[in-house]
Amino acid sequence: MGCAPQVRFFKARQAVSCVCFSPSGQFIAIGERGKKPALRVFQLSTGREVANLQQHAYGIKAAAFSPDDSLVVSVGYECVCAVVAVPGGVCC
Repeated sequence: MGCAPQVRFFKARQAVSCVCFSPSGQFIAIGERGKKPALRVFQLSTGREVANLQQHAYGIKAAAFSPDDSLVVSVGYECVCAVVAVPGGVCC
């Protein structure tokens, strides 16, 4: 049984704390931890970063997309929950 070929490579600027795919498979969100952590949203088909969201002070604990890909929610280690529109999603 062979390994599947790598489809795309996404580089985080800091340690990765969470990853999630959007329901449609169009986007991937990568949460970071450390100083000035970001939730970075990439379009899978192009690899282009469509959002770099910095709503948390200590890192992103978890993230999830809305069913229609229009919103992404993130939960930080400081107990803050942020909901933001996804650029390139249904509503944007």
